[in-house]
Amino acid sequence: MLTKKEKDFLLFKDIINLLNNKTHFTFDGLQNIVNLRASMNLGLSIQLKKEFPNITIISKPIVNKSKEIDPNWLVGFIDGEGCFYIKTTKSGFNVNMSISQHVRDISLLKNISYFFDCGIIEKPSTRSCAVFVVYKFKDICWKIIPFLKSYSLQGTKLQNFEYFYEVVQILKNKPKLTKEDLKLIQNIKLKMNKY
Repeated sequence: MLTKKEKDFLLFKDIINLLNNKTHFTFDGLQNIVNLRASMNLGLSIQLKKEFPNITIISKPIVNKSKEIDPNWLVGFIDGEGCFYIKTTKSGFNVNMSISQHVRDISLLKNISYFFDCGIIEKPSTRSCAVFVVYKFKDICWKIIPFLKSYSLQGTKLQNFEYFYEVVQILKNKPKLTKEDLKLIQNIKLKMNKY
């Protein structure tokens, strides 16, 4: 794992070991499990906090990560977390690719930006996430698409990528779009993502 979820996974693994050792049959053992759970993800629910008022937060394990990203991992990550989209503008269409993560994984998104040598990191004010976004058409054409042609998507994003690629080819090969081109792009756009 390259995201901060690895720290939560290690705590989860500790909980599983405690359960396998049947420590949850004692109050102290159960309290220890709840302490670990309180340290994971976003913590405990309000109800669990009421039931276990003496929670001790456990420090998350330190995980040192290399900044080097394996392309095979990255294509799988894009398959799970990426988004290809076509935006309608006054002058036609823009194609963009993005990857969203919780803001705690902003360093990973920066590494992805470094890997592709393009894109920007945005932090929407309405959500606690960060987003790696590629807006520049030339970066889509010369960096993102060649990467995804070399390391093919395997999941449900593959169909969206194929539609996305089709639109990029239309935009790339026709400096001036006809009404038919615009209609074709609009129809392709309607097939993508959640329509």
